[in-house]
Amino acid sequence: MRKAAGRIGDSALIGAGTFADNRSCAVSTTGEGEFFIRGTIAAAVHWSVTLQRQPLQDAVVHALEHLQSLGSSGGLIALTPSTGVFAFTTAGMYRACLTADQRIFVGSLQQLRGFSL
Repeated sequence: MRKAAGRIGDSALIGAGTFADNRSCAVSTTGEGEFFIRGTIAAAVHWSVTLQRQPLQDAVVHALEHLQSLGSSGGLIALTPSTGVFAFTTAGMYRACLTADQRIFVGSLQQLRGFSL
């Protein structure tokens, strides 16, 4: 989608678009891969949680602020053993959730606002 013919996504690189460490968190991102690589966005969340002792939500917000300072937008999902957050800097990032009555929702933030959980 919106990639040059033959191009393979690059934001799945460990540290850039994905990262997991049992001591801190697991992170998965989406967006313009080159900017995630430059900012090592996924690893930045881990280091903020581990070294700076930031709460996961703060670490995610700071990583996305850094991404924006590089000139890009995107989103990420991060989990610790006890909590999970997602954040994004673009309204076009689709997300999914499971309702209490086991219905699945997939859509944009605008669509989610109109969906009864």
